[in-house]
Amino acid sequence: MATNYENAAALVETPFSLRKYLYYSTLVSVFSGGVVLRVGIGFDLQPFQLMMIGNLFLMLLLEQFSIPKRLILLALYLFASGYIGIRNETDTTALFAKQFLGIVVSAFYFYNFFQLQDEQIERAFHHYAIGAYWASIAGFPILAIQVAVHYWHYRLQSVFGEPSYYAMVCIPALYYFAYHWLVHRKYGRQVVVMLVAFAFSVSSLAVLGIALGLLLLLSRYRFWRLAAPLLIAGFIGMVLLASQEFRIRVFDTVAALQKSDVEDTNLSTFALISNMFVTQRVLEDSPILGHGLGSHPMSHTRYLEEIPGIQSFIDMDVERLNATDASSLFLRSLSDLGLLGLIGILVFIWYFHVPGHGPPAQISNAILIYFFLKLLRSGIYFGPEQFFFILVYILNFRQFKAQQELSGGILVANKRPVG
Repeated sequence: MATNYENAAALVETPFSLRKYLYYSTLVSVFSGGVVLRVGIGFDLQPFQLMMIGNLFLMLLLEQFSIPKRLILLALYLFASGYIGIRNETDTTALFAKQFLGIVVSAFYFYNFFQLQDEQIERAFHHYAIGAYWASIAGFPILAIQVAVHYWHYRLQSVFGEPSYYAMVCIPALYYFAYHWLVHRKYGRQVVVMLVAFAFSVSSLAVLGIALGLLLLLSRYRFWRLAAPLLIAGFIGMVLLASQEFRIRVFDTVAALQKSDVEDTNLSTFALISNMFVTQRVLEDSPILGHGLGSHPMSHTRYLEEIPGIQSFIDMDVERLNATDASSLFLRSLSDLGLLGLIGILVFIWYFHVPGHGPPAQISNAILIYFFLKLLRSGIYFGPEQFFFILVYILNFRQFKAQQELSGGILVANKRPVG
């Protein structure tokens, strides 16, 4: 008589392929960061997390579990960070455990996801880009509904929680399409649609991401490489003139930095500058190690009243804006992990970046833009898209190095994109 495990394992081999389900459910979940379920006070749950737990069980049926050594080393480092913070009373077990489990489980899941898919990262990234294109299209009717219901809501954010999050997740796809249009004259429609969508997002993060993308794209041409800084400066200047929203954010941020005071700034600038102040105070106390993984909300509470100009935001009850994620991975990694953690992130980005101008380099550059925007404006450690991009970045580098070795150190010829 067949056991329950044998019956479940038999399902894996049915025409309804669990491998396909795992593949497409994971890709769809990359765009689910804007959906949050309020489970209890101070505890949120994302559909991605539920999907990940269920999919891990299916991977167990497929006998596809393995643990890379580097993940073990990362887990040990993060555990040491939390342990030291808890011992020093700058961190708590609950704050540490939430971030530790989120990072380790997400990294473990995406590592095994790509092993299950035979590390077909070019195919996965192509399908992600198609998904980002359709998410951009969906943003227009969603915006129309939002304007009809809330007439003041005029910024496109699609299925994401805010316009900046939409920009951060989807701009790598715009770069991917723009590269293929420049080289192969393909995906021109996708480039135009996504540019219009980002224009409607009125996101300063989108402007910075597009500017960096232009710099990377034009670097393949000698003449444009020299002219790129002027073109990008002109592009940002035109956006400053055309967008009052972008102009206010830039000028408020510059003014707040000059006077070291958040009074009379917009909420976006307040979130960034206030968390910058908290991070500065943490580094004064523990510059090398920070206060421990997950500790930033506790540090924010500790130094809140010391932030210059904070009172008006306390009166509006928004003083803890982005207190959980520091409004920036750059700031949060410094606050939680100190200079050691930030240097580790920067070394990772540098080491695994693929040089050159072929398709592997362009996938690497597309994700490089994501890392740049993430460091600037999102301190979440394990968003649905984050470890998808991280694993693509790593595996893309490994495959590039393997191709180099096979060709005797000569870069392999460009390949056409996956269809």
